[in-house]
Amino acid sequence: MLIRFAVSCKAKSYGEVVQIAMGRTARVLFEICIIVNNAGVLIVYLIIMGDVMSGSVRHIGVLDQWLGHGFWDHRKLFVLVVMFVFLALLCVLDRIDSLSMTSAASVALAIVFVVVCFAVAFIKLIEGKIEAPRMSPDLGSKMEILDLLVVIPIMSNAYVCHFNVQPIYNELEGRSPQKMNQVGRITTALCVVVYA
Repeated sequence: MLIRFAVSCKAKSYGEVVQIAMGRTARVLFEICIIVNNAGVLIVYLIIMGDVMSGSVRHIGVLDQWLGHGFWDHRKLFVLVVMFVFLALLCVLDRIDSLSMTSAASVALAIVFVVVCFAVAFIKLIEGKIEAPRMSPDLGSKMEILDLLVVIPIMSNAYVCHFNVQPIYNELEGRSPQKMNQVGRITTALCVVVYA
C-alpha cells in the first residue's frame, strides 16, 4: 500500500508520503521518530556486538577465546573500532544499492548460524544430552505467558522498518509496485525460514 500510494502521488521518500497524507508537521514528527528509532537500534546492536565479542560479567567473549586476554578485547575499544571502521564507512555510501554485498553477507552468515545451531542441537539431541524442543508454548504456566511478552518488542520492531521500503523501491531496477511486492514476498519468506 505504501508503494502504491507513493507511486500515485509521485513521492520520492517516506517523508514525502507522510507529508502528502498528513501534512508537514506529521512529516517532521515522523522523521524525528525515525532518527530516535535508528539511534536506539544502533545502540542495541553495539551492545550485542560488545557482549558477543568482548564478553560480559557472565561469559567470555569471542576475542578472549580466539586471542586470549589483551587490550583488543576491551569492550569500549571494540565498539569504537566497529563504529569508525565499519559503520562510518557504510554511512558514507550514497545509495542503498551499495549495501547489497553487506546485506548478502549478513543473510549468508545468518543462514550459516542457523545451520550450525541446528547441527549442534541435532547431535546433542541424538546423544541424549538435551530434551526435544517444544514447538508451542505451555499456556498453562504463568511464567510461559510472561515469557511470550518478550516477543512483543521484536514484532513491533519489524513493523517499524517500513520507512526503508521507499529508498529500496527507488533503487529497484525496472521498478513497479508488482516487482516490489515480489521483493517483499521473497524477503519475508527468507526471514520466516531463517527464524523458524
